[in-house]
Amino acid sequence: QTIFLGREGESILHAARIQVLFKVASYSLQHPSLPLFIPLAQWLRKMIGRSGHPEELISLLVEHFIQPDPALRLYDFLIPISTTAPEFGFIFVALAPRENCVGFAMATVVSACLHGFIDEFLVMMADYPDKLATPFAKHSFSCLAKYALQKDESDEEEEEREEKKEVEEEEEKENEDEQMEKEEEDPEEGEVPADSLEQRLSRALASIVNGWRVRGVKLELEGEILSKMTSTSRRRHLVEALVRQRGKKVSPKK
Repeated sequence: QTIFLGREGESILHAARIQVLFKVASYSLQHPSLPLFIPLAQWLRKMIGRSGHPEELISLLVEHFIQPDPALRLYDFLIPISTTAPEFGFIFVALAPRENCVGFAMATVVSACLHGFIDEFLVMMADYPDKLATPFAKHSFSCLAKYALQKDESDEEEEEREEKKEVEEEEEKENEDEQMEKEEEDPEEGEVPADSLEQRLSRALASIVNGWRVRGVKLELEGEILSKMTSTSRRRHLVEALVRQRGKKVSPKK
């Protein structure tokens, strides 16, 4: 913190140090050195609304780990943040999902960051209504709900490939140790359960809809999504939550 965030009065040097910090953050995901993201999350909370640094860092991570071809699995580097630095994960969920970048990779990371931490996420949104809850409610929620409810064929094909690969890896592991008793156990916090990605994301967003208590901030959803959404076994949780809350906390976007 002293090296990168101190002496803000020296504007040119401070800006240069921040750029180095962002690069270090990206590298630390890959090597990894994840504890860096604990103080980084604390700093981001202070900076949101005061400067563009939080959005800049999140955009950089999206560019490096979300936007590349999902087959490269670079998004896997972001998933451990969900347990090492959950508050950073919440900031990522609030700021990262946007119309041009919500696909299989983003949905996978968001699901991991929210799994087992819905209550903590909602508390953080309530603590930062302007800095985090508002951008999440106005942008991220709608993008994620649209993905969960109206995925296109390419995303479904990518998910099928991923699920097939996971099944193959699981079968190999079972052949090695023949320990199958853990299959019925509940997953730990931050771990990704065996449900489909669509189910995990739908369930997480439904819990957010049901637990949203941010004064003056309503979750917004495009009217087109509300009119076209259909319930399936995978998206049932989210559709039911939206139907219950329609006209209360979920407002159609204009």
